[in-house]
Parts: sequence; C-alpha cells; structure tokens
Amino acid sequence: MIQFKGLPIIRTKIMIPALRARMVHRPRLLMEIERGLADEGFILVSAPAGYGKTTLVSEWAQQSQHPVAWLSLDEHDNELMAINRYLTTLAESRLPQLKIDADNLPPAGNPEEEFHNLLISIINGSSELSEPYTVVVDDYQVIQNPQIHAGLALLLDNKPPQMGLIVISRTDPPIPLARLRANHRILEINSRELEFSLAEAMEFLHNTMQCQLEDSRLHQIVQLTQGWVTGLQLIALAQHSADK
Repeated sequence: MIQFKGLPIIRTKIMIPALRARMVHRPRLLMEIERGLADEGFILVSAPAGYGKTTLVSEWAQQSQHPVAWLSLDEHDNELMAINRYLTTLAESRLPQLKIDADNLPPAGNPEEEFHNLLISIINGSSELSEPYTVVVDDYQVIQNPQIHAGLALLLDNKPPQMGLIVISRTDPPIPLARLRANHRILEINSRELEFSLAEAMEFLHNTMQCQLEDSRLHQIVQLTQGWVTGLQLIALAQHSADK
C-alpha cells in the first residue's frame, strides 16, 4: 500500500489489470475504442458480468500509445474522502504531467468541496497538455453516491479534448446519457458488441479453455451461449469435469 494524508491506498486499484495467457484478441473492438476516444472522447462499456468488459479495455490499455490511468472502484469509494484520495493519488502517480498536488489544491472545508476542487483542477490541468491521455474507471456500478454521479457529469460537460474517459459498468450510470447521445459525445459498447463471434468463440474454446470437441458440438455450444464469455467458460469447465 501507499499512503495519502495518512490513509491507506491499495496500489492494485490504480494498476491496469494483467491479461490472462491465451486470451482471445479482439482487434475490431480495439479499433473501435481508438476511434471512439478520438471522435467522441467518452466510451461507456456497459454489460452484465461475464462479457469480458475489463479484459477488452485492459488489452487496449496495455498497448495504448498514450498514458492511461486506471481506477478500479469498490463499495468503499462511495465515500467522498475515499474517492478524493484515489483520484489524487492516480493523478500524482500515473499522470504527473497534470501537476495535481494534494498539498496545493484549493482549500476546502469538507469532502464535497474538495471533490469539486479536485475535478476542476483535473479539467484545468488537462486543458494545458499537449498530448492526450485516458482515464479508465472500472466497476462503476458500485457507485451509489449522487454527488459522484454529478461529478462524472461535470467532468463530461467540461473535459478538454486532451482527456479521454472510459467507464466500465454492469449497468448504465445515472448521468445524462440521452444528451450525450444527441450531441455525439459518447460511444457505447454493450453486451451485443461484446458477444463473441463464432470465430472468437471457437478460438476461446480451443485455445483458451483447451476444450477438445468436434466442431459440430462447438457450434452448438456457441449457439446456446450466444457468445456470452462466461457461459462458454462454464460449459467448457463442465466438459473438462466430465472427461475426468
């Protein structure tokens, strides 16, 4: 752990997740992420558990040519003191070019004001950069605090083009999505886009899960799961158990 104003920080929450061996590469979606960041600047990856959301964005982040700052959320981050210290640590450690210093933020009398000042500092600091960067926020569905939702909306309304933002969530966040869609300021990747194609599913079963079945049986499994990654994995594991 590292420390922020005497409070512990879990370092792995601000690290890009490691990729598993023999994963299925998805160049079409990786190109879509690149396009979305260049055109809309904000990407919402929203789908239920088990669709490979984090894996997809992790693969993109690992090969990005520009800085990527990653924050994985949990229920404790609904507390503004927690989200403040993680955002500040993320900026200081992963995006030093923003020149966000916890000791030099505008004085705040409470966590709400500190949160607002921090977002303004990130927006203003980003506007002065010559190179783009991207912030990825994972597991946003755990956030229930309306002040954090309002902060995300503030960020989206005011962020400069140098700042890209990717939010990964099991549900759509309560932000003005209709307005973002109408203004062409959001790219959405949902469960339909995340479903494995037949070729991707076959590669996953053969190479990742080492599932040795006849092609006709593999086709049946793919049709049954409709490309849902976790469904494919569960069936493959059941097949492994049956073979023992």
